[in-house]
Amino acid sequence: LLPPIAFLADARRAGLMPALTEALMLQVINDAARWRAEGMSFRVAMNWAPPELVGGNLLPKLFAAIEASGLPPDSVLVEVTEDSFLADPERARMVLHELRAHGVEVSIDDYGSGFSSLAYLRDLPVQELKMDRAFVAPVANDERSRMIVQTTTQMARALGLRFVAEGVEDAVAVGELVPLGVDVLQGYHIARPMPADAVGPWVRHWTEVHLASRLA
Repeated sequence: LLPPIAFLADARRAGLMPALTEALMLQVINDAARWRAEGMSFRVAMNWAPPELVGGNLLPKLFAAIEASGLPPDSVLVEVTEDSFLADPERARMVLHELRAHGVEVSIDDYGSGFSSLAYLRDLPVQELKMDRAFVAPVANDERSRMIVQTTTQMARALGLRFVAEGVEDAVAVGELVPLGVDVLQGYHIARPMPADAVGPWVRHWTEVHLASRLA
């Protein structure tokens, strides 16, 4: 598996990003529908870069794919970065409102790494904040990072937002983050990237292990 940084710049230069984003979007919907048919009802997320977010071509295809798949719209999450609101803030605002009007959830990815305006948390229909790994990774050893994560968690809860910690790499970080009230942990300590066919067996194994630990 290639990390996105290994090929996205080339895809952008070649003018392939719109086609790549659409292909991956359809793959996400198909995989999510298959997992749900197998009894797994977790939320699936996809990243949209600013040009694709504000371009206007993806939304009708996303809504049509969700309807055709039979997925609940709120089981799909679109992750957008803070710079999505800098190039064309009005268009970005319209897109986010349209996503929510169709029941699709929205997440602010890499929160804290860029503009971090509180205005869009107040005004935009987002349901999730993903704290950038730059603050999450050192939380066990850096008091300032810990305080930033803790206060952001409190703010997210007050706003009714789900709070995700990115870059959780070990059990030490889990032990620090869970007491702070983080809702979702994301990182290599939870699972590494895997092919779609491996997700089902991994979820079943994870569920069995954690159920057994609770009953022990």
